[in-house]
Amino acid sequence: MIRMIRANMIPFQALKQSTIASYEPVSKRHLSVAAIHISKQLHPRHQFQVESTTKKNNISIRETHSYLPSMGHGRGRMDPYHGISRRDPKFENILQRLKHLGAGPLCDADKSHRHLASTSDDPALKSYSGLSLMCPQTMKLRNHSREDSSVMVGIARTVQLSRPNDFLAVLYALSKARAGDVLVVNTSGSTRAVAGGLFATEAARRNLSGIVIDGPVRDVEDLGCAVKHDGTLVNVYSTSVNPYAGTVQFPGEGIDVAPVICGGATVSPGDIVFGDAYGVLVGSA
Repeated sequence: MIRMIRANMIPFQALKQSTIASYEPVSKRHLSVAAIHISKQLHPRHQFQVESTTKKNNISIRETHSYLPSMGHGRGRMDPYHGISRRDPKFENILQRLKHLGAGPLCDADKSHRHLASTSDDPALKSYSGLSLMCPQTMKLRNHSREDSSVMVGIARTVQLSRPNDFLAVLYALSKARAGDVLVVNTSGSTRAVAGGLFATEAARRNLSGIVIDGPVRDVEDLGCAVKHDGTLVNVYSTSVNPYAGTVQFPGEGIDVAPVICGGATVSPGDIVFGDAYGVLVGSA
């Protein structure tokens, strides 16, 4: 038998089904989601634990394990910034200029550059790798109308779920993300929601640029409350919506371990991610 033990000081209630217990916030007013406090440096009483009971020679053996300290180990994390300083004026200038553009003009520029790269002898032009557009038919902006949408520009922090329908890896990634980052999540074909209103609220508190999920989200009506420090909203994209949340049992391998496929595009840690009401574009930094 396996059951989850809730972390101290965090208001959760267990919804047990068979041998699995998932978690839901008791109230939307409680913004102290597990993700906010999850960290390897935190005291163990603030961490999720899994209790397992097995029988050996008719004797019950009860063990408690903490999964969080192992997160981010294993194959090791990639450098999400590829040696680029976040304080590099040239790099910051590129990000600021992108905030004044739209997906349409960027796609037009990409088309022109691809044509030049195919016809020019200039090595700099020939090395142009182009932009990748996530599938606009499935990857949708969930918390804006087209009239009040803001532009998302940030650095990709990649997350790969180890099991479908389990969002513990997303919680951990959210706790490690920094201002200006964009969480890009491959959910391994999840059919249940791996993020929602509380995720977006914590992302806004951390001043993230956005969250892009190849899979379902929930609490769409609450996503509009995720207001960042500058008064703009955190853009939340997903390929579907499902009110049924997943579980929190499998931590995965951490953040920025490898490139992920999201919306049909390959996204590497450190890529620049652009998004508005009309689409999400990815390009190498």
